[in-house]
Amino acid sequence: MFAIYITDKSTTTEPSGCGSEFGCYSSGCDGDACDFVITWLDGGGATVDFSLHLNLDKHPEFRNQWIALGLSSDASMGDDSVTECVQTGDAEATLAKSWNTGSPLNNIPLPDASNKTEGLSAMSRTVTDGVLMCSYSQTKVSTKQELYDLNTDWHLLVATGSSSGGRSEEGGGGVASYSHMIAYLVCVV
Repeated sequence: MFAIYITDKSTTTEPSGCGSEFGCYSSGCDGDACDFVITWLDGGGATVDFSLHLNLDKHPEFRNQWIALGLSSDASMGDDSVTECVQTGDAEATLAKSWNTGSPLNNIPLPDASNKTEGLSAMSRTVTDGVLMCSYSQTKVSTKQELYDLNTDWHLLVATGSSSGGRSEEGGGGVASYSHMIAYLVCVV
């Protein structure tokens, strides 16, 4: 079962049922808009459904922006499984897997095109009314190092920033990062 829990793609408002019917994490909520909203749901099958929404109006100085969701065994970046949602134009976006190395900290795209979306299905990417949105289903179990077992507890790491050429920019590119421990990644309804 694939579902997007923010029915209006042009908003970053926390949806009703957040935290009770499905997992969610947001930051910078002020009135009816948040900097970002992440939702996830385990429908009981072999995948977990994710949705990442980034409010592009919060940083109008950036031509293109990105949001990334990392799964980590601790609250620090390094040795993390990452899914990136990257704005590549006014109405275009890409969705890909990558890996954060430990020391030195570095984000590495997976080596070839077939690996960049391995374990992902039902992918949707849009840029509408000032919101970058990517949704996808990810397999719970994989033998690949870059795809963590979603039946295990993980820290959610969320980062946002500016992008260029379809890749996230690091360093002084306006990167903001957030960390949130989840007692369980999957929320069964």
